[in-house]
Amino acid sequence: MKKTGKIILTILSLCSFLWLAFWITAYYINGLSYLYYTRNVVVAICVCCAVLLLVLALIVAIIVIMFKSKETMRVISVILLIVLIPVSFFSSLLPMAITFFEDPYGCSYTEDIANYGKYDRSAPLYFPKRITQDMTVVDFTYYYKFTTDRLFDITHTTDIYLEVEFDDKETMKKYLTEAKKAFSEGSLEYRNPYNANYVDVIRRSKLYSGEWRADHNYVSFGDDKGYRYVNIDYCSITYSYEELTIIYNYTYIGPETEIGNRPDKGEYYPKILERFGVEWNKDSKFSSSDMF
Repeated sequence: MKKTGKIILTILSLCSFLWLAFWITAYYINGLSYLYYTRNVVVAICVCCAVLLLVLALIVAIIVIMFKSKETMRVISVILLIVLIPVSFFSSLLPMAITFFEDPYGCSYTEDIANYGKYDRSAPLYFPKRITQDMTVVDFTYYYKFTTDRLFDITHTTDIYLEVEFDDKETMKKYLTEAKKAFSEGSLEYRNPYNANYVDVIRRSKLYSGEWRADHNYVSFGDDKGYRYVNIDYCSITYSYEELTIIYNYTYIGPETEIGNRPDKGEYYPKILERFGVEWNKDSKFSSSDMF
């Protein structure tokens, strides 16, 4: 093969491999855009890059052999590079499809209370502005992942959960009153459907007819050929004077998120349901509008 042909083959083989490498890394690299990307994202990117660099080094070695080795090795290297081009191209179709039709790998996830109040998007107003000495933090969880629905619209899957205890009722009442002020149009209260010791406080909104309605707090479960999910909008202040506890909760999770415990891959279960021991049940459903 003439030198010009070797150069063209070198360019085509490198471009085809870099095209494949681009789509493979694109699936993982977006995970670094989250505020609290997990260690799994870093590990996945490192492993991915290491493997791709090894393959690239092998391709470069084959190219060097093509230019400098004897006839037999030169022919073998040419054949390998020719085969590499269609293999790389067709192999790139899978990561391309995953990138276009599945959500990128990664999410924001933290249970570190030191990260409280710093989120990928704006925080709900009814949450306390800061953690004070009056509070004993029982649990804090933050999960965020942007997902695409079946119409390819971006949805912001969010779960912010803060559970705190107080030493006395008066102190707790002060914080509860302050939280309710964030509901500018007023609030509605009802007995929590999963634990009778707790009360849910939600924002109310006004319809065009002039009637008031309960805003937020809806839970339903679904199953699509073994793909189990929960459709939940649960944004509330949940409290119990008996247990001197306030749970600040902000949850928006749709059918794009599968039930599971792999948040980076979009498998997650809402913290508020986990807290009250609510298991997935296709026949179970709750709506705050039914309480009034």
